[in-house]
Amino acid sequence: MIETDLSHYLINLTSVKEGHYDDIVSKIIDGRIDEITDRLTELATNEENGWNKLVVYLDLRMRGKRLANSNIPNVVSVVDRSDKPTTFVMIASETRPINLVRLIKLLDLSKSLGVNVVLAIVDKYGDVTYYSLEEINLLK
Repeated sequence: MIETDLSHYLINLTSVKEGHYDDIVSKIIDGRIDEITDRLTELATNEENGWNKLVVYLDLRMRGKRLANSNIPNVVSVVDRSDKPTTFVMIASETRPINLVRLIKLLDLSKSLGVNVVLAIVDKYGDVTYYSLEEINLLK
């Protein structure tokens, strides 16, 4: 069963750095890929959606974004200078279905925290497309 209640992830929402990915991305940016080949293989085989998360993490870092661990599976937080989350980036693959209940819960959580939500879709070539999400209410 897929966990849809996100409230228990709030405990460590801010100030926890995404060290695992941060170290890998720093070495990729510095051109030291030979130092992390074992870790990349481990990431691709052992962590669900790990490769897509790394691709999005690298893309956001290359765009100058500061990132932190949101403790919500397949979600990365973009943070400001004070490590306060400004955006939740939900990571998905174009070949796998998106859990809409979980997505709605993330939107509810973000609304209560005043945080934006972006859906990052990674295609089979590793290209990332970002979609800004928000809740709308249609009136009669």
